[in-house]
Amino acid sequence: MAAGQGTIITTGHFGSWDLAGAIAARQVPLSAIVDTFKDPRLDSMLQAHRRDRSVTVIPVSGAPRRALQELLAGRAVAIVVDRPVTRQRGVEVTFFGHRTYVPAGAATLAVKSGAAVMPGYVWYAPGNGYYIRAFPPMTPRLVDSPHEKAREVQRLTQYMVDCQEAVVRQCPTQWFMFRRFWPAEAAPAPRAGGPRLT
Repeated sequence: MAAGQGTIITTGHFGSWDLAGAIAARQVPLSAIVDTFKDPRLDSMLQAHRRDRSVTVIPVSGAPRRALQELLAGRAVAIVVDRPVTRQRGVEVTFFGHRTYVPAGAATLAVKSGAAVMPGYVWYAPGNGYYIRAFPPMTPRLVDSPHEKAREVQRLTQYMVDCQEAVVRQCPTQWFMFRRFWPAEAAPAPRAGGPRLT
């Protein structure tokens, strides 16, 4: 946050992402990109709950421009990044040894704004407690060409997914994924060099 470029906090459908947002909002000015719900009463209740905990809500529709403005204003922007998408709409990553595709939005925002990406998770512990795990922030590299930007988006996205894999390995029962996460044709993918998160 000290660099004045904001920070992108990424998380997944794991544990309690809303509790994570409430905790983060007590430390830094926080906006969160959120889904809206078809039922207006349900949507109003959930978004009010987030706002009551000092989280500024950014609806998914029209989110990129607003999120970029928030980052340029030095705020943190939280994004849930583990939504499976098609090859045409996402960036290829390796998750649990298999190729899949997730949105490129968080990494693209990082590359455009210069904001660091910091994955973080909150999940339930025995005795009505919870665990918090924040991973080291990763700052995007300064790149110019479209090809280099695409590679940087892929590198940052893979880091986010590696962090999520680490927490899911630690407590798999708290990953709430109700969509097919890997394409039907997914095969084990060779890993690029570099350290694995555990």
